[in-house]
Amino acid sequence: MRRYCSLENIPKEAGFTLVEVVVALAIMGVVIAASTTSFITHLRANYTAELIFEGEQAAQSVIDDLRYEEVSSLPLNGTDSPRNITMNALREFQVYVTYCPEDTYCSSDTVRHLRVRADYRGERVYQTETVFTQLERGGVTSEESEGSLNESNLPTPTPAPTPSASTPPSDSSSNQTEGRGRKKKRCKYWGC
Repeated sequence: MRRYCSLENIPKEAGFTLVEVVVALAIMGVVIAASTTSFITHLRANYTAELIFEGEQAAQSVIDDLRYEEVSSLPLNGTDSPRNITMNALREFQVYVTYCPEDTYCSSDTVRHLRVRADYRGERVYQTETVFTQLERGGVTSEESEGSLNESNLPTPTPAPTPSASTPPSDSSSNQTEGRGRKKKRCKYWGC
């Protein structure tokens, strides 16, 4: 005899009601919305941190290029036209150098105050300030030495002392036993 499945044979407690399913979906929706918002906030913060880091690198590369120039050849005021620096083959930054924004730091020909600003798509992402001074080489300024070193400017090396015949040879056997004694004491305390 065949039995057919009918609604009478299914217990009434089996499965979820429509209200329970809707409540579960609402709770899942709230959790997913909160985690999505958190994820998007994290992505924005990560993007901003990358921009600041790459802007700092772009500004630092311009500062490094300026270090090779003589301080006296740098302008006393004004701002350079932007230097386009591409970082990681993705983003192009415009780096501006402002010379002597405060006159108090530019008191002579051997000192320059610089403000370096890196912009990305018209917005400032990084700015720093530094002071360049004329360095001296070997007690002589770079203008006096004309950037060249010769053998008369270099210090002469002193030879190392040679061992004399009056110095008694070291007794390696006494050093070995002394070292073993120390090792035994260490092992006694540290349990090696």
